[in-house]
Amino acid sequence: MNAVRDLILFILFLIMLGVVWVYSGGAERSIARGGALLEPPAPLGGGRAYDVPSVALRPRTAPDDDDDTNPSGWGPSVVTTFTNFLGTFSEESSPYAKYVTLERGRADSDLAGEYVIIRVSKSAPSKVTVSDWRIESTQQNIGVSLGSGTELPSANQVNIEGPITVNPGAVLYVSTRRSEVGVSFRTNICTGYFEQFQNFTPSLKLECPRADDEAERLINVAGLPDMCRDEIDKLGRCIYHINALPGAIGALCQDFLLTKMTYVGCVNQHRNDPGFYKDEWRLYLRRDQQLWKSKYERIRLVDENKKVIDVVSY
Repeated sequence: MNAVRDLILFILFLIMLGVVWVYSGGAERSIARGGALLEPPAPLGGGRAYDVPSVALRPRTAPDDDDDTNPSGWGPSVVTTFTNFLGTFSEESSPYAKYVTLERGRADSDLAGEYVIIRVSKSAPSKVTVSDWRIESTQQNIGVSLGSGTELPSANQVNIEGPITVNPGAVLYVSTRRSEVGVSFRTNICTGYFEQFQNFTPSLKLECPRADDEAERLINVAGLPDMCRDEIDKLGRCIYHINALPGAIGALCQDFLLTKMTYVGCVNQHRNDPGFYKDEWRLYLRRDQQLWKSKYERIRLVDENKKVIDVVSY
């Protein structure tokens, strides 16, 4: 019985030594990886260290980046963290992060005026399709895709929508509400006409051709009645003529004012001109309620692979 008891005690002693060895670092300790063993003390030995080769442990390496998901020339991915009321989370940055920025705009406004801004650097390596990008609140755990739009918005008819592809240098105003013209769109030199009867935030630029310049180009101004020339001079940029026109101005003048000095007339005359399209887009998330908090908000833009392009906090 004593022999059995002694054996059990010896086994327990070995187990305790193993536990102490593990908790003290085990194989990770430098003495276990390299260094020396000692000779037995005198008279059997001199107590000196035996020279033994050290063995380096294989270093831990990070997994390789999946280059297939990174658009060529845009940039590398980097992992960061953020914290909200749900806890701490990791975020992997998008290859687009090097060239695309998100700005607060008027995210803390009411529904009618609420928008954020996305800017694509002029030095970006190529065009980029943004339709599957999402804009999200990490504080509220909500988000919306940027969606589809049209390159050339139509007036008074249904617009055909497709993926939104933007150029380097593009600026995108992303509004929460529904579109005033029913669709997300790229601006051009004629879209200022939309401002006459709608309130855009921010306002559309009034870049339409001037009425007197168009008259010089399209009709013989010198041969027009003075009353017609007066009406042309009074007409502001990007303004429809909505008042009744006196018959004395002549049929040619009436046709010019009512058909040429309109959005449709402007597009028909200039859509093939250099510089007709602008690198500004108006995108609409088509929501009926505000998305962003008035304070303590964190908005992030993520790409089609759920990697973070940029974040804005306030």
